[in-house]
Amino acid sequence: MRCGVCLALFDSSRALSAESTQTSPSDADNADDPSPDGPSPKGRRHGWRRVALFWVGVVVALSALVFQVFTYRFDHWALDPQLRFIYEFACDVLGCELPDPSDRDVDVTLLDRRESLR
Repeated sequence: MRCGVCLALFDSSRALSAESTQTSPSDADNADDPSPDGPSPKGRRHGWRRVALFWVGVVVALSALVFQVFTYRFDHWALDPQLRFIYEFACDVLGCELPDPSDRDVDVTLLDRRESLR
Protein backbone atom coordinates (compact mmCIF):
# COMPACT_ATOMS: atom_id res chain seq x y z
CA MET A 1 0.00 0.00 0.00
CA ARG A 2 0.98 3.66 -0.28
CA CYS A 3 0.98 6.17 2.53
CA GLY A 4 -1.54 8.96 1.94
CA VAL A 5 0.84 11.60 3.31
CA CYS A 6 4.27 10.84 1.82
CA LEU A 7 3.30 8.23 -0.85
CA ALA A 8 5.88 5.77 0.54
CA LEU A 9 5.26 2.05 -0.06
CA PHE A 10 4.77 -0.18 2.98
CA ASP A 11 3.45 -3.64 3.89
CA SER A 12 0.00 -3.01 5.37
CA SER A 13 -0.47 -6.49 6.82
CA ARG A 14 2.73 -6.21 8.88
CA ALA A 15 1.80 -2.71 10.05
CA LEU A 16 -1.73 -3.81 11.04
CA SER A 17 -0.52 -6.88 12.95
CA ALA A 18 2.02 -4.78 14.89
CA GLU A 19 -0.64 -2.20 15.65
CA SER A 20 -3.15 -4.74 16.94
CA THR A 21 -0.64 -6.16 19.45
CA GLN A 22 0.37 -2.72 20.78
CA THR A 23 -2.94 -0.92 21.36
CA SER A 24 -3.19 1.62 24.15
CA PRO A 25 -5.71 4.33 25.05
CA SER A 26 -3.48 7.01 23.51
CA ASP A 27 -3.55 5.14 20.18
CA ALA A 28 -7.30 5.68 19.92
CA ASP A 29 -6.74 9.43 19.57
CA ASN A 30 -4.40 8.87 16.61
CA ALA A 31 -6.45 6.18 14.86
CA ASP A 32 -6.37 7.93 11.49
CA ASP A 33 -2.62 8.65 11.77
CA PRO A 34 -0.51 5.92 10.06
CA SER A 35 2.49 6.32 12.37
CA PRO A 36 2.43 6.41 16.20
CA ASP A 37 4.58 9.56 16.25
CA GLY A 38 2.26 11.55 13.99
CA PRO A 39 2.83 12.56 10.40
CA SER A 40 6.37 12.21 9.20
CA PRO A 41 8.46 15.31 8.52
CA LYS A 42 8.69 14.17 4.92
CA GLY A 43 4.88 14.46 4.66
CA ARG A 44 4.94 17.96 6.06
CA ARG A 45 7.38 19.03 3.37
CA HIS A 46 4.91 18.00 0.69
CA GLY A 47 2.32 20.27 2.31
CA TRP A 48 4.26 23.52 1.96
CA ARG A 49 5.21 22.62 -1.61
CA ARG A 50 1.57 22.20 -2.53
CA VAL A 51 0.67 25.51 -0.90
CA ALA A 52 3.54 27.27 -2.68
CA LEU A 53 2.55 25.69 -5.98
CA PHE A 54 -1.05 26.78 -5.43
CA TRP A 55 -0.04 30.42 -4.83
CA VAL A 56 2.32 30.42 -7.80
CA GLY A 57 -0.62 29.21 -9.90
CA VAL A 58 -2.85 31.98 -8.52
CA VAL A 59 -0.25 34.64 -9.36
CA VAL A 60 0.22 33.25 -12.88
CA ALA A 61 -3.55 33.11 -13.47
CA LEU A 62 -4.08 36.69 -12.26
CA SER A 63 -1.16 37.91 -14.38
CA ALA A 64 -2.67 36.21 -17.43
CA LEU A 65 -6.02 37.86 -16.70
CA VAL A 66 -4.47 41.33 -16.41
CA PHE A 67 -2.50 40.74 -19.62
CA GLN A 68 -5.68 39.72 -21.47
CA VAL A 69 -7.59 42.79 -20.30
CA PHE A 70 -4.78 45.14 -21.29
CA THR A 71 -4.37 43.55 -24.72
CA TYR A 72 -8.12 43.51 -25.36
CA ARG A 73 -8.46 47.24 -24.66
CA PHE A 74 -5.09 48.20 -26.24
CA ASP A 75 -6.52 50.42 -28.99
CA HIS A 76 -8.53 52.59 -26.60
CA TRP A 77 -6.39 52.59 -23.44
CA ALA A 78 -3.09 53.22 -25.27
CA LEU A 79 -4.50 56.60 -26.30
CA ASP A 80 -5.67 57.46 -22.77
CA PRO A 81 -3.09 59.81 -21.16
CA GLN A 82 -3.64 58.28 -17.70
CA LEU A 83 -2.91 54.72 -18.86
CA ARG A 84 -0.42 55.41 -21.64
CA PHE A 85 2.63 55.14 -19.35
CA ILE A 86 1.73 51.49 -18.62
CA TYR A 87 1.60 50.71 -22.32
CA GLU A 88 4.84 52.63 -22.94
CA PHE A 89 6.64 50.51 -20.33
CA ALA A 90 5.13 47.27 -21.66
CA CYS A 91 5.97 48.13 -25.25
CA ASP A 92 9.57 48.93 -24.27
CA VAL A 93 9.85 45.46 -22.75
CA LEU A 94 7.91 43.59 -25.46
CA GLY A 95 9.05 45.63 -28.46
CA CYS A 96 5.65 46.73 -29.72
CA GLU A 97 4.59 50.12 -31.09
CA LEU A 98 2.02 52.45 -29.63
CA PRO A 99 -0.43 54.33 -31.81
CA ASP A 100 0.16 58.04 -32.06
CA PRO A 101 -2.20 59.95 -29.74
CA SER A 102 -3.04 62.36 -32.53
CA ASP A 103 -4.32 59.52 -34.73
CA ARG A 104 -7.54 59.00 -32.85
CA ASP A 105 -10.27 57.66 -35.06
CA VAL A 106 -13.02 60.01 -34.08
CA ASP A 107 -16.05 60.23 -36.30
CA VAL A 108 -17.37 63.73 -36.14
CA THR A 109 -20.53 64.61 -37.96
CA LEU A 110 -21.43 68.23 -38.25
CA LEU A 111 -25.09 68.96 -38.32
CA ASP A 112 -26.56 72.13 -39.65
CA ARG A 113 -29.50 73.10 -37.51
CA ARG A 114 -30.85 75.34 -40.17
CA GLU A 115 -31.40 72.42 -42.50
CA SER A 116 -33.19 70.37 -39.86
CA LEU A 117 -35.67 73.18 -39.20
CA ARG A 118 -36.77 73.46 -42.81
